[in-house]
Amino acid sequence: MKPSYPLMLTALFGLFALTGCGVVAPGLAAAPPTPVPKTHHSAAKQKPRTPSPVTVPRPTSGNELGVVPILEYHMIGPTEGRWQRTPQGLYQDLTWLYDHGFALVTMQQYESGDMNLPAGKHPAVLTFDDGDYSQFEWNSAHVPLPTSAVGVLEAFQKAHPDFPVTATFYLNNHPFGVDSVAKMQWLVAHGFELGNHTYTHADMSSLDASGIEKEIGEEQAYIEQSVPGYVPVSFALPYGGLPQDPTDRTAVLNGSYQGISWHFLGVALVGANPAPSPYSKTFSVSIPRIQVVDPSLVASSTRYYILSGYEAQFLQDPSMLYTSDGSPKWISFPQNLSAQLNPAYSSRANPEQ
Repeated sequence: MKPSYPLMLTALFGLFALTGCGVVAPGLAAAPPTPVPKTHHSAAKQKPRTPSPVTVPRPTSGNELGVVPILEYHMIGPTEGRWQRTPQGLYQDLTWLYDHGFALVTMQQYESGDMNLPAGKHPAVLTFDDGDYSQFEWNSAHVPLPTSAVGVLEAFQKAHPDFPVTATFYLNNHPFGVDSVAKMQWLVAHGFELGNHTYTHADMSSLDASGIEKEIGEEQAYIEQSVPGYVPVSFALPYGGLPQDPTDRTAVLNGSYQGISWHFLGVALVGANPAPSPYSKTFSVSIPRIQVVDPSLVASSTRYYILSGYEAQFLQDPSMLYTSDGSPKWISFPQNLSAQLNPAYSSRANPEQ
């Protein structure tokens, strides 16, 4: 069962207001200093050497306050459907991204702002919901079939070695039909991300906090046990719904169940427009996505919210996009967008001069 359309977008964007406008990822503990070996030389004769300061030049261009397309897929099959894309259609989507200067990142990289891309590149995220068998089929030698999503991604990577391919797969229990655990381990080993999509694809809007914790906790435990050492940090809402009670909603983002805890950097919605820059004031843990569907299968009034509508916007105004400045130290943007920067990143601000 797939999400109904149109979506209640206004309600969804306000659901996580209680969490604030951004998420601070946990920091890494500093490594202990390396001991300095003793020498037989007199300290008086050892003149300390002052290291030369390392300067990182400020980039001269970039718009890292632009929007980021996060594409939403479900099934892959022989015909186009409301929730199905053909292998040829997926390959065409990748071709469009490649031809227009995009670079793929995972949802975790986007949500944390850890997108270290070459100058001029635009980040994009591919997401696949439900762990449908059509997303990852392979032969007896564990080679992905070309008719599956993973097979298409691998084929595109082989044909375009300068375009590293990755995606985020939002999973329920026992994904991809057969060989679930082996396929999950393969995905992580090949640079893909696994996200939580509840254990039974449950509608969060019908559950209280205890029910939400059970659904998320069982799936979190399943993924962590299947891929030892791996901890999902992103979540996608089945059906796009959440409960009305704020306490129940809080359990989606942060919670625990039978010794398993989670802190999600973001919650992916079912729709329905480009996502804001992670450095923008408008960024929140509620992450909008662009549905990928043949435009002939939806009403003209909703085409703004699907990939073909976004492509049309991009061609009219490429400046809307997040465009990397090539430096992880700085956040570059046109001077007239200065008010959009989240103040938490002011020390890295590099407005266009």
